[in-house]
Amino acid sequence: MTPGSELTDAEVIAASLEHPAEFGEVFRRHHGVVFGFVARGVGYQDARDVTAEVFEQALRSRRSYNPAYPSARGWLLGIAAHLVARHHRHRSTQRELLAKQQTLTEEVVADFSDTLATRLDANKKLGDAMGRLRKPEREVVALFVFGQLSYREIAETLGIAEGTVRSRLSRARGKLRNFLTDPEQSSSEDPEGTHE
Repeated sequence: MTPGSELTDAEVIAASLEHPAEFGEVFRRHHGVVFGFVARGVGYQDARDVTAEVFEQALRSRRSYNPAYPSARGWLLGIAAHLVARHHRHRSTQRELLAKQQTLTEEVVADFSDTLATRLDANKKLGDAMGRLRKPEREVVALFVFGQLSYREIAETLGIAEGTVRSRLSRARGKLRNFLTDPEQSSSEDPEGTHE
C-alpha cells in the first residue's frame, strides 16, 4: 500500500487480515485523535501506554471490525473509552496521588503566574464538574468534545440511538452549566443512569 492511499479504513483493515503490517496505516491516520482523547481521560503521563494498548487491542480484534463503517475512528475511540474507564477503575490510588500532586503544583504555580493558576483552577473545576455527570453523559461529552465525533459516530461507537446521544448531550450541557455556576448543586437526580 502506498502512503496517502485512497483506501478507506475498512479496506485497509481488510487488507491487514492477510498482511498485518498494513494496519500501520490505520495507526498513522488516527493516532493523533486517539492520543488526544486518551490524554484527556487519563492524563499525558499515562496516555502513551494506554494509546498503545488501544491500537494493540484494535490489531488483535480487527477481524471483528464492521466493514460497513468506512472510518475506524469511532471504533478506535470506543476501544479507547473502554480502556480509559478500565484505567480509572484500576488506578484509584494513583489518581489520589496525582490529585495531591496537582494541588501542590497549583500552589507552586500560583506564586509565579496568577494567569496560569486561574487556568489550572478552571480546568480542575471542569474536571470536577465532568466527574459529577452520570457515566453515560460523561461518555457522550468526551466523545463529542475530545473525540470530535458527530452525533451519528457517537451513536455507532456506543451502540445507542442518535436521539439518545442528543438527549444525553443536552442534559450534560445543562448540568455542566449548573455545576460550574453553582458548585454546591447536587450532581444528579438519577445517579444510577437508569433514566434516559
